[in-house]
Amino acid sequence: ARTESSVAPTVTFDTFRLITDNNIFNPNRTGRRDRSESAPAPRTDILTLVGTMDSEKGQRAFFDGSDASYRKVLHVGDSVDKFKVTKIEPKVVQLERDGKTIPVNVGQQFRRPEGADWTLAADTQPRAGMMASPSRPDPNAPPEIPANVSDAERNLRERRAKSLRN
Repeated sequence: ARTESSVAPTVTFDTFRLITDNNIFNPNRTGRRDRSESAPAPRTDILTLVGTMDSEKGQRAFFDGSDASYRKVLHVGDSVDKFKVTKIEPKVVQLERDGKTIPVNVGQQFRRPEGADWTLAADTQPRAGMMASPSRPDPNAPPEIPANVSDAERNLRERRAKSLRN
Protein backbone atom coordinates (compact mmCIF):
# COMPACT_ATOMS: atom_id res chain seq x y z
CA ALA A 1 0.00 0.00 0.00
CA ARG A 2 2.07 2.88 -1.30
CA THR A 3 0.84 6.38 -1.30
CA GLU A 4 1.50 8.99 -3.92
CA SER A 5 3.68 11.00 -1.52
CA SER A 6 6.10 8.11 -0.96
CA VAL A 7 7.10 7.85 -4.67
CA ALA A 8 10.00 10.08 -5.66
CA PRO A 9 9.36 12.29 -8.66
CA THR A 10 11.43 11.61 -11.76
CA VAL A 11 14.27 14.14 -11.92
CA THR A 12 16.91 14.73 -14.55
CA PHE A 13 20.55 15.76 -14.33
CA ASP A 14 19.59 19.33 -15.30
CA THR A 15 17.91 19.66 -11.93
CA PHE A 16 21.33 19.32 -10.27
CA ARG A 17 23.45 21.22 -12.83
CA LEU A 18 23.76 24.15 -10.42
CA ILE A 19 25.75 21.94 -8.04
CA THR A 20 28.28 20.89 -10.66
CA ASP A 21 28.58 24.41 -12.10
CA ASN A 22 29.24 25.98 -8.72
CA ASN A 23 31.32 23.20 -7.16
CA ILE A 24 34.14 25.06 -5.40
CA PHE A 25 36.02 21.80 -4.84
CA ASN A 26 36.41 21.04 -8.55
CA PRO A 27 40.10 21.60 -9.43
CA ASN A 28 39.20 21.98 -13.14
CA ARG A 29 36.59 24.66 -12.53
CA THR A 30 36.79 27.69 -14.81
CA GLY A 31 34.79 30.84 -15.19
CA ARG A 32 31.51 30.74 -17.00
CA ARG A 33 31.54 31.22 -20.71
CA ASP A 34 29.03 30.64 -23.41
CA ARG A 35 30.70 28.23 -25.81
CA SER A 36 28.01 28.49 -28.47
CA GLU A 37 28.77 32.13 -29.36
CA SER A 38 32.55 32.00 -29.73
CA ALA A 39 33.80 31.46 -33.26
CA PRO A 40 37.18 29.85 -33.84
CA ALA A 41 39.99 32.29 -34.54
CA PRO A 42 41.04 32.43 -38.20
CA ARG A 43 44.08 30.27 -38.91
CA THR A 44 47.32 32.01 -39.86
CA ASP A 45 50.01 29.94 -41.54
CA ILE A 46 53.60 30.85 -40.67
CA LEU A 47 56.79 29.98 -42.54
CA THR A 48 60.10 31.03 -40.92
CA LEU A 49 63.67 30.90 -42.19
CA VAL A 50 65.43 29.55 -39.09
CA GLY A 51 69.00 29.45 -40.37
CA THR A 52 71.51 28.40 -42.98
CA MET A 53 74.43 25.99 -42.98
CA ASP A 54 77.36 25.31 -45.26
CA SER A 55 78.86 21.83 -44.92
CA GLU A 56 80.39 19.06 -47.01
CA LYS A 57 76.84 18.20 -48.14
CA GLY A 58 76.42 21.70 -49.55
CA GLN A 59 74.54 24.79 -48.52
CA ARG A 60 71.25 24.26 -46.73
CA ALA A 61 68.43 26.49 -45.52
CA PHE A 62 66.39 25.47 -42.49
CA PHE A 63 62.70 26.35 -42.42
CA ASP A 64 60.08 25.93 -39.70
CA GLY A 65 56.42 26.78 -39.61
CA SER A 66 52.92 26.26 -38.37
CA ASP A 67 52.47 23.13 -40.50
CA ALA A 68 54.65 20.02 -40.62
CA SER A 69 55.09 20.46 -44.38
CA TYR A 70 56.95 23.76 -43.72
CA ARG A 71 59.56 22.11 -41.45
CA LYS A 72 62.23 21.35 -44.01
CA VAL A 73 65.93 21.50 -44.79
CA LEU A 74 66.34 22.69 -48.37
CA HIS A 75 69.15 22.92 -50.91
CA VAL A 76 69.22 25.28 -53.88
CA GLY A 77 66.47 24.17 -56.26
CA ASP A 78 64.21 22.68 -53.54
CA SER A 79 60.81 24.14 -52.68
CA VAL A 80 58.67 24.82 -49.65
CA ASP A 81 55.01 25.56 -50.40
CA LYS A 82 55.19 27.74 -53.54
CA PHE A 83 58.66 29.15 -52.82
CA LYS A 84 61.74 27.82 -54.62
CA VAL A 85 65.21 28.33 -53.12
CA THR A 86 67.50 29.98 -55.71
CA LYS A 87 70.46 31.10 -53.58
CA ILE A 88 71.69 30.45 -50.02
CA GLU A 89 74.03 32.86 -48.24
CA PRO A 90 75.06 32.88 -44.56
CA LYS A 91 72.32 35.29 -43.45
CA VAL A 92 70.01 35.56 -46.47
CA VAL A 93 68.17 33.07 -48.66
CA GLN A 94 66.83 34.05 -52.07
CA LEU A 95 63.40 32.57 -52.80
CA GLU A 96 61.51 32.70 -56.07
CA ARG A 97 57.77 32.70 -56.47
CA ASP A 98 55.77 33.54 -59.58
CA GLY A 99 58.92 34.85 -61.29
CA LYS A 100 59.75 37.26 -58.43
CA THR A 101 62.89 36.97 -56.31
CA ILE A 102 62.39 37.52 -52.58
CA PRO A 103 65.39 37.91 -50.24
CA VAL A 104 64.60 36.50 -46.77
CA ASN A 105 66.82 37.18 -43.77
CA VAL A 106 67.39 34.53 -41.12
CA GLY A 107 64.59 34.94 -38.58
CA GLN A 108 62.09 36.51 -40.97
CA GLN A 109 58.64 35.03 -41.39
CA PHE A 110 56.08 34.70 -44.10
CA ARG A 111 52.51 34.90 -42.83
CA ARG A 112 49.35 33.79 -44.59
CA PRO A 113 46.01 34.56 -42.95
CA GLU A 114 43.23 32.16 -43.84
CA GLY A 115 42.01 32.91 -47.34
CA ALA A 116 44.81 35.40 -48.12
CA ASP A 117 48.25 35.24 -49.76
CA TRP A 118 51.72 35.02 -48.18
CA THR A 119 53.27 38.27 -46.97
CA LEU A 120 56.80 38.76 -45.66
CA ALA A 121 56.77 40.14 -42.12
CA ALA A 122 59.11 43.02 -41.36
CA ASP A 123 62.49 42.04 -39.93
CA THR A 124 62.17 44.00 -36.69
CA GLN A 125 63.40 41.51 -34.10
CA PRO A 126 67.12 41.23 -33.41
CA ARG A 127 68.48 37.78 -34.03
CA ALA A 128 70.57 35.93 -31.47
CA GLY A 129 74.28 36.37 -31.86
CA MET A 130 74.02 39.55 -33.87
CA MET A 131 75.08 42.71 -32.08
CA ALA A 132 74.70 45.43 -34.68
CA SER A 133 75.64 48.89 -33.54
CA PRO A 134 75.33 52.03 -35.64
CA SER A 135 78.39 53.51 -33.88
CA ARG A 136 80.58 50.61 -35.09
CA PRO A 137 80.99 50.93 -38.85
CA ASP A 138 83.54 48.11 -39.15
CA PRO A 139 81.68 44.75 -39.16
CA ASN A 140 84.93 42.92 -38.30
CA ALA A 141 85.51 44.98 -35.15
CA PRO A 142 84.82 43.16 -31.87
CA PRO A 143 81.49 43.95 -30.22
CA GLU A 144 81.51 46.69 -27.62
CA ILE A 145 81.30 45.57 -24.00
CA PRO A 146 78.65 47.49 -22.03
CA ALA A 147 79.86 49.26 -18.88
CA ASN A 148 77.21 47.69 -16.63
CA VAL A 149 78.22 44.02 -17.09
CA SER A 150 79.65 41.91 -14.29
CA ASP A 151 83.36 41.12 -14.09
CA ALA A 152 82.73 37.49 -15.04
CA GLU A 153 80.74 38.48 -18.13
CA ARG A 154 83.35 41.10 -19.06
CA ASN A 155 86.10 38.44 -18.90
CA LEU A 156 84.05 36.06 -21.07
CA ARG A 157 83.34 38.77 -23.63
CA GLU A 158 87.01 39.79 -23.76
CA ARG A 159 88.08 36.17 -24.27
CA ARG A 160 85.52 35.80 -27.05
CA ALA A 161 86.72 38.98 -28.76
CA LYS A 162 90.32 37.79 -28.51
CA SER A 163 89.42 34.40 -30.05
CA LEU A 164 87.64 36.15 -32.93
CA ARG A 165 90.75 38.22 -33.71
CA ASN A 166 92.97 35.12 -33.96
